[in-house]
Amino acid sequence: MSHETSPRPRQSSPSGRRAGDGGSEQSPLQARTRFLENWDWTSLTNLNRRLCEGRGAQHGPNSESHEACRQAWEELQKKELTLLEVFAQLRRFHRLAPFLFFNGNTFAELGRGLTHALFADVATLRRKLIASLAAHYIAGLPDVDETILTKGLQDLARIEQFSVGDTVATLKRTLTGKITRLNDDGTLVWKCDQTGALMTATPQSLIPWSGSR
Repeated sequence: MSHETSPRPRQSSPSGRRAGDGGSEQSPLQARTRFLENWDWTSLTNLNRRLCEGRGAQHGPNSESHEACRQAWEELQKKELTLLEVFAQLRRFHRLAPFLFFNGNTFAELGRGLTHALFADVATLRRKLIASLAAHYIAGLPDVDETILTKGLQDLARIEQFSVGDTVATLKRTLTGKITRLNDDGTLVWKCDQTGALMTATPQSLIPWSGSR
């Protein structure tokens, strides 16, 4: 997915919940609400038009599926869904192809916009990875299936409380190591397996590591 502009709903974000909130507040992964109620079919059509114009492609409806998709979308807007169910529905509409071109980009961009709104208080890199993960799943890329999507969102949306001796990895899982010290300022020091170097990091920049990718 090369197009990085996040779509914006006509009103505020579809959920007032934020990732990482404490107490009994549900995370965006658990919340069931009308995530799509502010995204009517005209909004989707305009998004597809902008994508087509940006790539020099013809914008227009697919005569074989457009009307049925429009009606199905209007019904979907009324339903309370979890975020994972929303992503599954966006993937389904991509495959139904209501537009002539860039169906995958259109519904993936909507998925990106939802993640950026719902995970606004998550560290920037984590938020970008969440958005990319959702977009890859919606677009049907083979590297992200439902299991990978679910685990990835759970890992990235959760901020861990680490202890000395914990095994960790960077967010992209390119480096692994073990925590050696917790600093008073909230940062931590960890020893990298690949280089042997001691590095300082914030808890948001690391995830627990079990040794399996």
